[in-house]
Amino acid sequence: MAQVKIYNSSSGGGGGGTAVILADTGTGSSVRCGVNSCASGNYSFAVGRCTTASGLYSTISGGSCNVASGLISTISGGEKNLAQAIGGFIGGGECNNVCNLTSGCLAFGAAVVGGVGNNTTGGTWDLATCTFTVAPTICNAGLYSFVGGGFQNIATGTSSVISGGICNTSSGNRSTTSGGANNTASGYCYATISGGYCNLATFVGATISGGRQNTNSGYFSIIGGGNLNTSSGRHAVISGGSVNVVSGCRSVVVGGCANVNNGIDAFIGGGNCNNLCNTIGTCLSYGAVVVGGVGNNTTGGTWNLPTCVFTVAPTRCNAGIYSAVGGGFQNIVTGGSSTISGGYCNTTSSNFSNIGGGYRNIVSSVNSAVLGGTTNNTSTFDCSMIVGSNITANRACTTFVNDLTIVSAAACSGCGVCVSTNGLLIPYTAGGGGGIMVLGAGALSTERCGVSNNASGANAAALGGSTNVASGACSVIGGGEKNLAQAIAGFIGSGNCNNVCNSTSGCLAYGAAVVGGVGNNTTGGTWSLATCTFSVAPTICNAGIYSFVGGGFQNRATGNCSFVGGGCCNNASGVASTVLSGSCNVASGSNSTAFGNSSTASLSFSFASGFIATASGQYSTARGFLTTASGKYSTATGGQNVASGFASSVLGGCINTASGCFSTIIGGCGNLAQAIGGFVGGGSCNNVCNAVSGCLAFGAVVVGGVGNNTTGGTWSLATCTFSVAPTICNAGQYSFVGGGFQNISLGFSSMVGGGKLNKGCGTYSTVSGGYLNSASATYSTISGGYKNTASSTSSGILSGNLNNTSTFACAMIVGSNITADRVCTTFVNNLSIKNIPTAATGLPSGSVWSNAGVLNIVP
Repeated sequence: MAQVKIYNSSSGGGGGGTAVILADTGTGSSVRCGVNSCASGNYSFAVGRCTTASGLYSTISGGSCNVASGLISTISGGEKNLAQAIGGFIGGGECNNVCNLTSGCLAFGAAVVGGVGNNTTGGTWDLATCTFTVAPTICNAGLYSFVGGGFQNIATGTSSVISGGICNTSSGNRSTTSGGANNTASGYCYATISGGYCNLATFVGATISGGRQNTNSGYFSIIGGGNLNTSSGRHAVISGGSVNVVSGCRSVVVGGCANVNNGIDAFIGGGNCNNLCNTIGTCLSYGAVVVGGVGNNTTGGTWNLPTCVFTVAPTRCNAGIYSAVGGGFQNIVTGGSSTISGGYCNTTSSNFSNIGGGYRNIVSSVNSAVLGGTTNNTSTFDCSMIVGSNITANRACTTFVNDLTIVSAAACSGCGVCVSTNGLLIPYTAGGGGGIMVLGAGALSTERCGVSNNASGANAAALGGSTNVASGACSVIGGGEKNLAQAIAGFIGSGNCNNVCNSTSGCLAYGAAVVGGVGNNTTGGTWSLATCTFSVAPTICNAGIYSFVGGGFQNRATGNCSFVGGGCCNNASGVASTVLSGSCNVASGSNSTAFGNSSTASLSFSFASGFIATASGQYSTARGFLTTASGKYSTATGGQNVASGFASSVLGGCINTASGCFSTIIGGCGNLAQAIGGFVGGGSCNNVCNAVSGCLAFGAVVVGGVGNNTTGGTWSLATCTFSVAPTICNAGQYSFVGGGFQNISLGFSSMVGGGKLNKGCGTYSTVSGGYLNSASATYSTISGGYKNTASSTSSGILSGNLNNTSTFACAMIVGSNITADRVCTTFVNNLSIKNIPTAATGLPSGSVWSNAGVLNIVP
């Protein structure tokens, strides 16, 4: 019988009350005795109270009533946690689970850092006692899933992530829920919810940034926030607001309340109860726009002005293809390529028609317009124009007014008109008096005489202002100075030096419109603010077919069906592109959108807003300060962030870069996610990268901290920055760093929980915390301490300092300044055994008992 000499605490030869580590029933296992713990798995390790490490190579570092039954599973602490998953990890907390009821391999690599009841549902939680009085039901954890903390969050999807919050669910593969409460990311792949309450992302790539009770079921569609918004269209966007609905492909609602957009590539800026729909087919409202207002493209209902709501819902009307409503109340545009700028209850039902504003005006004929006024109607007469009120057109290609007044008759230079049948103005030379509206050079054209206006196009009109030229067929200029409408059916409301032209042919700018402003659809020149003139003439740019500029200075809408709302020096050059407002923005991709200052959306369906934001990837989104989203389906918000990887995301923070496919960074500064599927939760200068290939760091995670997966550099605590940049280290596939400072997780499925300058270099290695610890061998574990080295397979160090397992496999060290010299052995400095049996009776083989102070081992 083997014997070991022991010392009790009264003899002075013991360790002064140091806990006892013994071999247990598993081969090479170690257990803390006297606290009802069990290490029945081969090479398992269990300390704490009432803990059970039954899985092969399983580890429990502390806590109470924890169970690690999965192969290579780890629980660092906490209470009533269960790790049944192969390679599963639980950092701490209470009643957390990484399990799969069918097989632990189906939850391989699942992790829960902390919190309460994560990967469970139901039960009754007593906040006063911090316990479940009724046990919750365990849910299956997803393969490679991750829960950072919080309460009863469930990550069931493969590679799914929940950073924290309450009762969130990530059930879609590679889905992400960053926080909030009761959110569900269930889309098949890449669904993302950044936060908020009761949000639901149910389809591939669906994203909800925050808000409350929003639902996103659209393919790679986005809801920025707000309340009770619903997005089901492919690549659709709802920026915010309340009770908005987007179901059209690539359609957008920026904000407002109860707006509905089911048109393809359609846009609603805001307002209340605005509508872009077509009951026959969504393609029939393609490219339609409502900038704002109330109840536009609806009729009827009961509007309550004190509460600003419809107490009786209005009836929706079909929006016309490429139609636009600037604002106002219950304006209806059912005609294609038609526009209502504003006003109350105006209606355009014909193609290429326009209403500037006013009250209850109707345009029901092609290429017709009402400038404003009240109760006007173009009836069935094409190319009719009305300037005034209570006028009904009775002739085609005619402009109708109530009265005309010339301020200075001398300015007419002797020209004259007279009134003929039905109020038609015709030239006359009879003596006395003088007219102001005369026939222009074009057939059936009209121009204001004596002010150098020229209506040379057939059915054209230059109605007011001076030095205006309407040379396109059916073109109209309402007023202003030095405006040029060469486009067929082109329209300029007013302003100075505005143009709707195409140098090749006016039909290539068909239906282009500029409502007002200065120098729109021009570039260059020298503008004098003092004299409000161009001292050097600008260069004219080609306007796109059906393009629209609302106003501002030198904005350009050169793409077909493009839109610029206002601002300065903006350029919408892509087909169906949009610049809402701001300065020097460019929307050059088809169906792209830009606004803010110097932002660029250069590929199809891209979106850029803020200051020098660049969305250069297809379906990309860039918002904030100097952000760049260059990857397809990428998203970048915050300041100086870059999302260049396919479907990558940077959601906040500054100077972060997500260059890996499906990589994500949420906040922080100076973080880099080059790994495919890599994740950085925040912090500063953290990295998930591999210099050879991003796939070699697939699925690597850094939750937070400073400089993790880097080495060297000079860190200034005063400024919280690296004054000398550190060197980036390769992160291992499926590696994890919870936080801390310059920790490195290099090994495959390695884990560093926190601390400072720790390294997890071995495959499936774990360092829970501490300082300058290194777990370099396969399945090696260090729970904490200082300068400990676990360099042999399946070895472990509980804590202490300056320990080394050397080359001896399955060596376990509890203490300090110990170097292992034997395999499958537990090393300690001193042992103090309490309540040891004093007889062998009833003890199984291998048990230790005390025979008058001498340890005996039962054979």
